[in-house]
Amino acid sequence: MQNANTTSKSISVAKNVVACALAAALAIGGPCVAMAAPQVQTPSASASASAAQAEYIGDKAALKIALKDAKLAKKDCTEVEVELDLDDGTTHYDVNLKAGGREYDYDIDALDGTILHHTVEIDD
Repeated sequence: MQNANTTSKSISVAKNVVACALAAALAIGGPCVAMAAPQVQTPSASASASAAQAEYIGDKAALKIALKDAKLAKKDCTEVEVELDLDDGTTHYDVNLKAGGREYDYDIDALDGTILHHTVEIDD
């Protein structure tokens, strides 16, 4: 496992290599060759995105929360949809259920499972 100094140094070296390759491409082939230079993604950017997703409660937990609040069992539902969504900077699960002639719509916080919003309507 790399420590912070090693990771920082490897990122710095990678940036220097890309800068040198870009300068060489410009000198040899002009802007067209330089534009084809590969882009480097730092390990910390991809690692933090993966870490954030690892903290989400998951589809099954979001469904369980909605079913419990609606006082329904999954077997009673004629339709069940769960998807991860991002609205107004908040990552949440959008859970839609149909049962007993009603439509249930829940927004459940992806990090802590809090019900952010819910509605119940008559199914048309």
